[in-house]
Amino acid sequence: MISLSTEWAPTNPNAISIFVITWNPSDAPGYFVVRRHEISAGVVTACEAMKESSLSEARAKVPEGKQNMDRSVLDDPVIVETWM
Repeated sequence: MISLSTEWAPTNPNAISIFVITWNPSDAPGYFVVRRHEISAGVVTACEAMKESSLSEARAKVPEGKQNMDRSVLDDPVIVETWM
């Protein structure tokens, strides 16, 4: 089951945070989910997630200053956007 947060916790200052917005994932069918992943020393850690009803609400959860990365053809079909 998805572990939900209401706000992003402080991050490791040496890590890069990536925010992935998905639609209709298996652990939250019918919702957009924003997941924060941290990359530090080559290790990727899934940290937190927020569940929203619309894409605009999900985008509002991505911190200011992040850039939207283009989707890759290799992305899982549930991935809508990735922000870094």
